[in-house]
Amino acid sequence: MTIFDDLNTAMNDYPETSIDLEIINVEFPGNALNVDDEGSFDLQVTNRGPLVLSDVLFKIVGKRGTLVRGTGATQQFASENVFGLTADIPGHNSANPYLIAGLFKVTRATTDVKDLFDVTVAAYNASLDHILIDHSDPSELPVATFSAEVVAV
Repeated sequence: MTIFDDLNTAMNDYPETSIDLEIINVEFPGNALNVDDEGSFDLQVTNRGPLVLSDVLFKIVGKRGTLVRGTGATQQFASENVFGLTADIPGHNSANPYLIAGLFKVTRATTDVKDLFDVTVAAYNASLDHILIDHSDPSELPVATFSAEVVAV
């Protein structure tokens, strides 16, 4: 394998190894979801790895008849949609996750708790700037040490 093969593998594995997605702030009318209810949610995106991410696209897939979309004015409810994050996500940014809003509409009743939609990383651009230019992880080596003999007065 070459360094380019290793880099390609690392880039392919990056969403699984370094990006956390969590659906939070789910809101819908009333105390229970009813057929034809529309709801909203935030997708919390955390970049634990060293790459700076930009132009991140997310694929949202409805399950059990759930329709989904981003909040863009041109997006329509569909069984599957792609929506994006316009801000860059710095590397090693676990303390400051990013939020992106999405919408869903349920179309069928379920007999118990069921998964209604999934969100995955569809595509992204990445920069090595945090690694090569703005690297901030402390290192034990090299060490600069001052040594001298101290004479008693």
